[in-house]
Amino acid sequence: MLRATTQTQLIWVTGDGTDVGKTTLSSALVRVLNRAGLPTVGIKPYAVGRLRDLVDDMLSRGGSAPLMPMPLDGLELAMASPLTPLDLVDLVSPVQLVTHPGWMDAITLRVGSRSLGQQRHYRFKALDAMAARPDIRRLVDAGWDIGSAERRESMDALDLPQWGQEAVPLAFDALVQLGARCVVCEGASRFSPVWPGSPPVDHLLHIAKGRVTWVPNVQMTVGDAGPSRFQPVHRWLRALPPQLLARAARWPLAPVAERARVAESLVESLLQKETTPDGP
Repeated sequence: MLRATTQTQLIWVTGDGTDVGKTTLSSALVRVLNRAGLPTVGIKPYAVGRLRDLVDDMLSRGGSAPLMPMPLDGLELAMASPLTPLDLVDLVSPVQLVTHPGWMDAITLRVGSRSLGQQRHYRFKALDAMAARPDIRRLVDAGWDIGSAERRESMDALDLPQWGQEAVPLAFDALVQLGARCVVCEGASRFSPVWPGSPPVDHLLHIAKGRVTWVPNVQMTVGDAGPSRFQPVHRWLRALPPQLLARAARWPLAPVAERARVAESLVESLLQKETTPDGP
């Protein structure tokens, strides 16, 4: 099990795609480490959500006003830690892109956190043709303020790190100032969660091909400048020393996405293991 150190520890949780269990395991890590006495928060620097998922969520919360589209992964991460009440969800997810119909088709973007006083909203041309849709009108009536968002023609979703190069480090620092001694940082899809001034990664949990790999004490330097575009996580994985990967703990992923309790049990097992008999 991880122990508190003089420096805040950073855990990357990455994967080989979308919906592979990153948020489930990230949230489990946050809960398990807090229960073990290590104050821990989660952060998903770059959240991408499909409109249909956000519509379902916002309408299910129809009693709260004004409504805003919340990043579902960010909500789960925020609820996992006692340090991050739901009014800080935009600190946990400081950059949120809403897409439709595909994952890369941007319609709205939020950058920054309300609690830090630097939140900005953008809408893109693709949203114009959708403005008369009943579900969009209902959301606007409920308080989703897209009319005041700055209008832009379009954006490339792979450029999301460039949009968040100021907001993400501010959010990370603010989370640490809440008293976090460990930050669980979740990547988006198959990309790495890097930002300008990213601290070294202390531990890595990677999900690929139905298996979870836990690499403790990885001490991976990811660079000071940060990329202007998303970078696949395998760029850093390939650079890890083979002897480090040989000590990694591995576990089948199969039951993780089904129950949070099972995910917590898996996380507890990984935190206590450094090697497994099946090798790298």
